[in-house]
Amino acid sequence: MYLVSLLLLLSACAVRGPVDERQRDASWQQRQQSLLGLNEWGFDGRASVNDQHSSASLNLRWRQSAGHYDIRLMSFLGQQQARLQGSGDGSVILSQPGKPTLQATSATSLMQQELGWSLPLDGLNFWLRGIPMPGKAADWRLDENGRLVWLEQDGWRIEFTAYMLVEGLQLVRKIRLYHDSVRIRLVMDHWQISRAVTLGGLRQVPGHD
Repeated sequence: MYLVSLLLLLSACAVRGPVDERQRDASWQQRQQSLLGLNEWGFDGRASVNDQHSSASLNLRWRQSAGHYDIRLMSFLGQQQARLQGSGDGSVILSQPGKPTLQATSATSLMQQELGWSLPLDGLNFWLRGIPMPGKAADWRLDENGRLVWLEQDGWRIEFTAYMLVEGLQLVRKIRLYHDSVRIRLVMDHWQISRAVTLGGLRQVPGHD
């Protein structure tokens, strides 16, 4: 009797395993489609950047509309330190209080030159939504709900350590990025999502851990 029960249990587990994988993969495909279609989004959060030569900790306000972004970098007291405005062609404008406005074709190079550190903005457009950049090789691992646990792409390793529910979507709450000596940590305190607004006009949606 014991042997029969054990065989039935092993058989049930063997059937259930592949079904769970199929459900996970189906959830992942659905997530990717939903998040790729999320073109109007933004968040208020915090960032810390560390490498061999510099470090920074700040608040940031990120607004994205398709390939255009408006990122404000602020001190923890709310004073604006820099503003980055980029377009889909890769060009970027950097504004800092008391300094001339600068324009360049590479946000990463401009940030490194003027701020002493940088963020991989092209990748973050997708990684912040919890999906890989389309058209570039990537390796990843999913959790049982079809959400990214980690992603390796474009020379970066990205770890997704927490998610939050916003209007029925599981969005990234905490993310860590590693590239050589660079360590970046981002926390999204409040997400804003909409499909019919302009930059600066995104409505805020309270998030939940």
